[in-house]
Amino acid sequence: MSQPDATLIEHDGVPALPSEIANPSDEQIQDVVAAWQAAEKRGIVDWKPGSFVGFSWYAKLIDLGDGRVVKSGKLVTYTEALAMEYVRQNTTIPVPKVHMVFVRRGITHIVMDLLPGSELMETAYKLSDDELRRIAEQLHDYVTQLQNLGGLHAGAAIRQWPSGGPLRNTRFYLPDPSDEFHSLEELHAYWLQRAINENMDVSKLTVMPFGTAKTTLGHGDLMSSNILVRGGEITGVLDWETFGWYPDFWDGMIIHDLSATYQTKAAIRAVFGVPSDLAVHFGDLTFKAEYNGNWL
Repeated sequence: MSQPDATLIEHDGVPALPSEIANPSDEQIQDVVAAWQAAEKRGIVDWKPGSFVGFSWYAKLIDLGDGRVVKSGKLVTYTEALAMEYVRQNTTIPVPKVHMVFVRRGITHIVMDLLPGSELMETAYKLSDDELRRIAEQLHDYVTQLQNLGGLHAGAAIRQWPSGGPLRNTRFYLPDPSDEFHSLEELHAYWLQRAINENMDVSKLTVMPFGTAKTTLGHGDLMSSNILVRGGEITGVLDWETFGWYPDFWDGMIIHDLSATYQTKAAIRAVFGVPSDLAVHFGDLTFKAEYNGNWL
């Protein structure tokens, strides 16, 4: 379902979705809701139009059968739709085009293009070393484009995009951060709190002073299940609810630590380089926190 791009607008310098995306007609909404409700009643995943094509603990994805899907959930937000259009219109990263976003009975629905390809997590073991290298090079380019889009800012807060405030997304959840992180020490304290359990030796998680963080725009959760590929080409980058201002090592850390296979991780290292001590430490800490069960 191809339509002309609806260019983002601005309110007081903050990007916003245009009316044709943010305020769809009642008829447009009802068509989407009817398909969503039909799939809810069936309650199965069968990869046919009008059925679930994916789901997680916070969202469901339903194929509308016309080249579009709808992502729905109580933790799905307008900000995710805005981030998708902002990145799609300002970079070459393959992001699904957003057609509409609306809220019905407390549930936000984002209608977007259905992109081709399979999750890197599912197909990585079938790919050659050359294909994995090309994927790693594309990811490096995407991370660089996001950093160029936001710039590098020494000492700036780690925060929600676009207007600031504490991060509100599916990675920084349970507990929600109470404020922006104004230093790596504050970010470290948050993840340390989540990682601690009665059987853990906290002393093993301490490191040298962190120094000043350089903050930049990042996807925030570039794990292999959020990357669609076809052969050695990336066809889509998904799940932009985590888009925000992060330490400059963050996206590379996630890509490396959550690679699908040993061969994928080797390709990532060859392109991105060996992770810094900070990336290794925070990667270890976030893994412990999520393994501890506070995120799942």
